[in-house]
Amino acid sequence: MATSACETDQQILYDICKTELYRDCLVGDFDTFAQDLSYNPRRIELLGRVRTRRLYQRDYYLLKEPTYVELILQGKSQFLGLKQFGNDYYAGFKQAFRDLEFADRYMSGPPIRALRTALARSPSPHSNVFANLERVIMSGEYETFPWGRNQTDFNIFTSSLPPAPTPLFFANLPNVKHYCQWTPTGPLALPNQIIKIENPPEIVTIHYPYMLEDWGPQWLPPIVLGTTNRYMFKSNDFAASRTDTGEDVHFEQLAAFVAPLMTMLSPHPVLHFKSNGYGYVPFDSVSLKNTRLEMYDYIRHTNLLNARDHPPSDLAYIQHLFNERIGKWKGKMFLKNREDCPPCSACGFAGHPKKD
Repeated sequence: MATSACETDQQILYDICKTELYRDCLVGDFDTFAQDLSYNPRRIELLGRVRTRRLYQRDYYLLKEPTYVELILQGKSQFLGLKQFGNDYYAGFKQAFRDLEFADRYMSGPPIRALRTALARSPSPHSNVFANLERVIMSGEYETFPWGRNQTDFNIFTSSLPPAPTPLFFANLPNVKHYCQWTPTGPLALPNQIIKIENPPEIVTIHYPYMLEDWGPQWLPPIVLGTTNRYMFKSNDFAASRTDTGEDVHFEQLAAFVAPLMTMLSPHPVLHFKSNGYGYVPFDSVSLKNTRLEMYDYIRHTNLLNARDHPPSDLAYIQHLFNERIGKWKGKMFLKNREDCPPCSACGFAGHPKKD
């Protein structure tokens, strides 16, 4: 049978997508990205070729362009080409709390269920919907903070809504090796708890700069068990002493600005996520095998006698002070200088700018 020009063009476009476009995907409309899986084998084949997937949340509540009414009646032409910044950080959460159907859509429940169904129907893990996916980036691109700004807010959300399924689904895929997260909370964020999943990635990197701020803490980041957790901080704190390695530092001197880290490492219930649901288990019941926490630029040692343009100090002694106080995390949590931090294994981010 002869092939029409239209069919030929469609096949060429399909072949291009198959070989190039779907290898590294930036996705803003997750519903569309995951549609048609129940009856479209080509879509499953294309998604099966994705190696890197970057997901961002389209902003429905903040950063709005002025409307015609605002331009004409309110004189807001100065905002053309820019975006206005609203300050309702709670808009998404408030709507989700009032409307469970909206909450399900807002947290991408329908596409996640479609993906789970497609995975369950796959005859082989090597031919499933994300068989080649290795890197997952939960991006802050085009995004704001729809679920609050500090730890108190996040605690309210955790007690009011179930964990967002999207980050847990992708972090738990067996072939995902590298996962990173830019946003502190919301539909694209792992819950800021200790998390146990069935198939942890090799490396989970958290980039958000304002983790564990001493005036909040603004946010306690998540800990994923069974993997290397890398936290790329932007430290404002120095442990000052008169030696290069800090042997004259006492832990009491550090207490104020290490309190958030001690809270993060304190024993508390573990979120146990499975493909068919989730629950909470006691901290003492989980294994920390293969778990590693690398804290880059959380604390920086300064020699008072050589404070100007000093090289990074060895943090071994300060690490020793922590090891005596962190219980089961001893030998699992490591303080490191920002100069030692490799680029993010998922997105390539090379670290926050050095402060003057």
